[in-house]
Amino acid sequence: MRLYAIGIYEYTQEDSPQFQLKKKAPPNKGGFSGLFSTDPLENLEKHTLKALPPEQDVTFRATYKDEYHYVKRYPAEGIVIAIVSRNKLEPLELAYLFSNIHTIYSKPNLAVTLDAIILNPLNYIARDIVTAQLKQKVQEIKEIMLENLEKLLDRGERIELLVRKTDYLANGATSFKREAKKLNGCCHW
Repeated sequence: MRLYAIGIYEYTQEDSPQFQLKKKAPPNKGGFSGLFSTDPLENLEKHTLKALPPEQDVTFRATYKDEYHYVKRYPAEGIVIAIVSRNKLEPLELAYLFSNIHTIYSKPNLAVTLDAIILNPLNYIARDIVTAQLKQKVQEIKEIMLENLEKLLDRGERIELLVRKTDYLANGATSFKREAKKLNGCCHW
């Protein structure tokens, strides 16, 4: 599989949809190592985006010359993600790619760029970014649970110590009461 380009556009739906490029990969004209003589998103912008139907949250597929264009709207964010590929992509590949691209765009603190997906798209299909995030969250929750368990055990030890001290004081009080009665009985005039 070879991806030409990924584009993320903000769009507004008025009389006719307006698209404004927010982020793309490859980032400059000419692409990586001169793969492209023009902007790889140019045909997509000129032909596919203009033909994009008004349906919401649907993957749109189109071909132009030897390129395959895939576009998906995300109405809640007001963005459109577009992929240009040399090969026809399978629905599962597209689902993973759109999910990963959307995650990278919506979570800029991830140490992953769109350029990495362009250079090795299969890596980002096999190693789903969302799955990696979930594993990270599970690890964080596990650490919190272990910390809570340690605190609970520490609390249990302190409660056990308190119970022993209470028993010791109760025994001492009983002993004191017994001795006080003896002394009171023998010294009473």
